[in-house]
Amino acid sequence: MTYVPKNNSIYFIGGNNQTKCERFSLDENKIKALPQLNEERQEFASMYYNDHIYVFFGFSPKKGINLSSIERINVETNDQFEVIYINEQITLSSLACARYIDEDENEESTDEILLLGGFDGSNYVDTSLVFNAREMKIRDCDIIIPNMNKHFQFLFQKESTFIEIDGNLQMAFDMKNNV
Repeated sequence: MTYVPKNNSIYFIGGNNQTKCERFSLDENKIKALPQLNEERQEFASMYYNDHIYVFFGFSPKKGINLSSIERINVETNDQFEVIYINEQITLSSLACARYIDEDENEESTDEILLLGGFDGSNYVDTSLVFNAREMKIRDCDIIIPNMNKHFQFLFQKESTFIEIDGNLQMAFDMKNNV
């Protein structure tokens, strides 16, 4: 599920054995079917950024494996989901994502999305990656969040602090001081 402030809508994407995508307009109180994902995926991370919804990795129940692809759709045109292949060695599910704004940058100057944690098919891992939405590239990141190797529910950034919420607790992590 991803909220898009531009059109005040909630997007329901994929899930258990599904490729379906629907948009619920909060203004109109209506649901509209949208183009489907190219591949069934669940336990992915998704977010709205720069007129697109990005769907990162996830688990394919049909194939029984974690996926190495990203899909995105333009919320203005609602065309088909575009598949983005970055690095076939990165296969994660149950990860979290948030806008990544370095302390030396402002929100308008970066096109980066932080990807944290996840399940690699065997274990929960403390992965931290940055996806550049303009260049369509992914790189390692040196952010380490304590106890990151678990299933995330929600993650967002406020200034230099990331707020992480899972099923049991809320945790704040300050990027500047690594605490």
